[in-house]
Amino acid sequence: LSLPKGGSDSVRSLTGAARSPDEFKLSASGIENYLQCPLKYQFCYRWQIPLPPTPAMLYGSVMHGAVKEAVAALARAPQGLARDALQAILDRRWPSAGFPDPLPERRYREQGLRQLEGVCRAWSEGPFGLLHQEKTFEFAWGGTTLTGRMDQINQYPGGEVELIEYKTGTPQTRKDADHSPQLT
Repeated sequence: LSLPKGGSDSVRSLTGAARSPDEFKLSASGIENYLQCPLKYQFCYRWQIPLPPTPAMLYGSVMHGAVKEAVAALARAPQGLARDALQAILDRRWPSAGFPDPLPERRYREQGLRQLEGVCRAWSEGPFGLLHQEKTFEFAWGGTTLTGRMDQINQYPGGEVELIEYKTGTPQTRKDADHSPQLT
């Protein structure tokens, strides 16, 4: 990943205002938005104009919360969760409005339950120590403070630590992950 060169001019190009690099914070999603479309970055981060979520983004947000809740429950009771418990988690997280069309919404609900069942199977296979969920971090890099959040941190017997990023889309290859500021 490389940001535009030019010191404070780089900060100005991202923020639209001259700021000290010490004041400037940037997340992986902010970087991705800027690289995709600088105007989109301005709308979302500088002007803070909310953009309505697409159905896929809304689904991702719902599933993020549902997976977090299911994993926390599995960490307390690793024997697994019944299908009706998973359905209840999904129902609690599902918005009462937001999906413009009932057919895709029904498909997303069905897919969500299947994904939660997969999460349940995966995390019931063996013991894991859930250390953190949604652990925030920040560090200074190149005159900018980079911020982020790790969805899940596990520790296994023997001390091995695993960082997990929840994703609902197509599984990423190692090559895809290596080119994603959010996953690297």
